[in-house]
Amino acid sequence: MYGLKSKLSKLDGAACVYLREADGFRGQTDQAKVSSKGSEPPSLSPTIDDIDELDGWLRDWKASYLGAETMARQGMLADSITLGASWLVARAERILGHADLALLFGEEIARWYGRLVRYDPSDVVVEPLRAARCPECKGLTLERKVGEDKVTCRRRTCERVLKWSEYQEMAEEVRKTRKAS
Repeated sequence: MYGLKSKLSKLDGAACVYLREADGFRGQTDQAKVSSKGSEPPSLSPTIDDIDELDGWLRDWKASYLGAETMARQGMLADSITLGASWLVARAERILGHADLALLFGEEIARWYGRLVRYDPSDVVVEPLRAARCPECKGLTLERKVGEDKVTCRRRTCERVLKWSEYQEMAEEVRKTRKAS
């Protein structure tokens, strides 16, 4: 239960990062999702379609819990997601306690979190790299976000970027030099 509540609470932040990283016009119109209503033109931004769908999902679950019709969006899209997610997080334990709502609610939380997990800012882990010095500033200031293929120097006056493979070669050379001495 608490794992689902945690995922639900992370949807807001992940959606905001997703919106921030989108250029607003990703994809061409022939690649964009077309509304099932038929009267609406194809969207120019699949990202906005996805976030709009998340907002609708949050508002639908609020309405289901209250036994009411789905309510209109409150404010701008990102604001509505924040309000909807926080409202549901505050009531998640009660919703998951309803036998008729729990299974579907839990499955849908997991589905949405699975779609947005790569944008979850709370899951970013930065590891300091101490095996080799920065080739530019000579400091022990190299770091890498886990899972990325680049290494960066965190010193603001340097900010050198290396490929992960370059760093590994440098680190191996340092190890060989230390063994030889």
